[in-house]
Amino acid sequence: MSTEGLITTITYKDDYGYLWVNKGYALELILNRVYTPKFPHYKPIEREIALTFIARYKIPGYYYFDFRFPAKMPEEVLRAPEPFRRMWMQLSAYRCDLIIDTVGYYLVCEIKDLLSSTAISQPLLYTDLFRKYVKPAKDTRPTLIVGEAKYEALDLARRLGIECFVLNIPSQRKRILGV
Repeated sequence: MSTEGLITTITYKDDYGYLWVNKGYALELILNRVYTPKFPHYKPIEREIALTFIARYKIPGYYYFDFRFPAKMPEEVLRAPEPFRRMWMQLSAYRCDLIIDTVGYYLVCEIKDLLSSTAISQPLLYTDLFRKYVKPAKDTRPTLIVGEAKYEALDLARRLGIECFVLNIPSQRKRILGV
């Protein structure tokens, strides 16, 4: 299978002049296993959730995994030598789990095993950063893709305008009563 036209990039410059390059892969490459997504900062269950979501919904478009945005540099970092600043930018970058570029809009996705209150801010922040740096001509939609959700958190996320996909994949809890 030829990959011509099936791989793309979104590039932008941040406020400090650094160039950021994010590579995207067409759905066909992922479904046909020509490209296997790498999930460098996902938990194993989040990887399963991401792959299940892709296989279940098959949203046509380009998939950008681990899309990075810069964090604002503190003054002491701004005064540091260039190699240190560049390293700091890479290590402190915000890491959006997935951005899907569809025909009419972008989905700015956070993937969680369990949707609780702490996850709600992430797609909102990443959508804001995406709009700031990429300046898309299309609509952007903050999105949560979760294995399971607490009802109150899901209700709040939807009221805040976050698109939510609940896949009903149970996850192991960190805390178990009585242990």
